[in-house]
Amino acid sequence: MTFRHSMIAALALAAACNGNGDKDGSDSDDTDGTNDTSDTSDTGTSGGSVTCENNICTATGTITEDQNWTKDNEYVLSGGVFIGDDSAKTTLTIEAGTTIYGQDKSFLLIQRGSEIVAEGTESAPIVFTSSKDEGSRGPLDWGGLVINGKAPTNTCSDADGGVPGEAGTGFYCGDSPTDSSGTLKYVRVEFAGNKVDDQNELNGIAFQGVGSGTTIEHIHVHRCDDDGVEFFGGTANAKWVLVTGVGDDGFDWTDGWSGSVQWLAVQNFGTTEGNGIEADNNGDDNDAEPRSAPMLKNVTLWGGDVSAGTLNQGQGMLLRRGTAANIDKAIIGNWGKNCVDLDDLATHENGWEADTDGGGDYSGELTITNSLLDCGDATDVFASDDMMVPFSDEDWFLDGSDNDDDADTTLTAGTDATGLVPADASASPLANSSDVLTGGFFTDTTYIGAFGDTNWAAWTEFAEN
Repeated sequence: MTFRHSMIAALALAAACNGNGDKDGSDSDDTDGTNDTSDTSDTGTSGGSVTCENNICTATGTITEDQNWTKDNEYVLSGGVFIGDDSAKTTLTIEAGTTIYGQDKSFLLIQRGSEIVAEGTESAPIVFTSSKDEGSRGPLDWGGLVINGKAPTNTCSDADGGVPGEAGTGFYCGDSPTDSSGTLKYVRVEFAGNKVDDQNELNGIAFQGVGSGTTIEHIHVHRCDDDGVEFFGGTANAKWVLVTGVGDDGFDWTDGWSGSVQWLAVQNFGTTEGNGIEADNNGDDNDAEPRSAPMLKNVTLWGGDVSAGTLNQGQGMLLRRGTAANIDKAIIGNWGKNCVDLDDLATHENGWEADTDGGGDYSGELTITNSLLDCGDATDVFASDDMMVPFSDEDWFLDGSDNDDDADTTLTAGTDATGLVPADASASPLANSSDVLTGGFFTDTTYIGAFGDTNWAAWTEFAEN
């Protein structure tokens, strides 16, 4: 039976099942933790279930019993699927090699206090993908993966009630910076970004108030219609993050995110307009606390397909609305509008410490160091400021340690990550032995960009449809 026909059978089964998810109404045990079933909604308050037949399992509603999803089954998300009830802990464990299929208007959400333990491997990743047949898949097919945590945000006026997520994706934030929402390792999310209500479409992966106790390593978001990965406040850290072919921005943060990331690569295919990084503190109050202040090291932001001659008309890095950041060893190239844009007065003022004589110096709160720009075809490598600011974007970048605004990186990226790996990472101008961000979370590196001589993204796939 093809997956398409299995899908039809699964949906028919879900509709026919009674409250226990069994066609005959029996109370037989279900190894996948089936709960009582009621009407599914996207509020995270309805009853939910996982019902299985012929290795096709359909998940609906709010699930409050621990789950163990295994690679010998195929899992279908029907509507908004909530793990946990924002109170008691529920754990979703997903075995390496498991595939989860999303339908129109569906998404998977991990509630505050609950955890996802999704530990794929290089040879057996965990994949969230479209329920449509291969060849018919595309961006917008389903919602995405949302994780809610209890870490602080600058929008969290009531830590008990929390901040409502977009499109009815539960509540997030709290006062626990070390909160754990579980583990993501070798996880791919593709063909997401569905508009689950009239106003909001979801990102590939949204980390909403997620804490530093969460492990995020080797994640790939591919062909999502909206943003690839976004952090809404919180303190979560990540390593080995790849975003490819998304319809909007590759990597976003807002609302006081203060985590760290090493080895981040964004490959825009040049067919849509978006930014490599779009970074905010708070749109309503640019100086809100806690301020967004992440640290990023070994970053590549690439804006088009060199082989096809496409050039994304967005910006490589847009830092705005009062964000702070320390960014080291970045390559930003092939963006059609600007390589770098610092926007809004609060962003500039946060990066500047004025003195009593009307002068001043950089504060160290907003820095980019050991970095290369390769945007010779851009309208302007740096954006122009339309207001009185203490320094220009160009001066700020060139005053940073060992930066080059006119580099030839020799990268040949097309529609996969292969071209982001330099032919020789030890060759000039890619070689750099100094490390600004060191110790603890960060590993010392001798190269600029997300990749040295080794393609850590070799486990990923780049399906067109």
